[in-house]
Amino acid sequence: MFSGIVSEVGCIEKISTTSSGKHLRISATSKLCSSSDVGDSIAVNGVCLTVTNKTSSTLNFDLAPETLKRTNLTQLSVSSSVNLEAALNYGQKVGGHLVQGHIDTVSEVIKLEESSANGYLLTFSIDNKYSHYLVDKGFIAIDGLSITLIDTKPTFFTVMIIPHTLQSTIVKHYFPGYFANIEVDPMGRYIEKLMRKST
Repeated sequence: MFSGIVSEVGCIEKISTTSSGKHLRISATSKLCSSSDVGDSIAVNGVCLTVTNKTSSTLNFDLAPETLKRTNLTQLSVSSSVNLEAALNYGQKVGGHLVQGHIDTVSEVIKLEESSANGYLLTFSIDNKYSHYLVDKGFIAIDGLSITLIDTKPTFFTVMIIPHTLQSTIVKHYFPGYFANIEVDPMGRYIEKLMRKST
């Protein structure tokens, strides 16, 4: 489980194809590497991945076909930047919202508009299969970032990105046509399923 507060931006050092998918080597700070063990979960662009090997400056992950199919990790190339967050510890402060690291879909950046104080208003497309889980002022995870929704419609939604988030995450690299990993607030799915069973 994660909080959607990105701790740092890593860089892809190597991508290799394996018999079961792909292998990623990502450079990260010594702080994240030293505090992570083989078998730990790290959110990479919001995708919960397991550390398979590490050094003092790199973390290694294996990507299964299902992960490649459902996420934007297929867009990565050597030197691509990625959002990184270590899994939460019980009792740790949660500054965002509870994020599972299980991607529902990918959404395209439709528009980037500079707003007041150097912030940006971003408009994303959304499949109507998932749009009913979005509510105004509710939560969404975009590439692992816990963001508050502003406007939600059947085919798109908007969020505001503050300057700090812009500078400390991969959002500064977004462009119209970029596809971001999306995880809707899981509480909506659970409530929906319970309501179906009760009717």
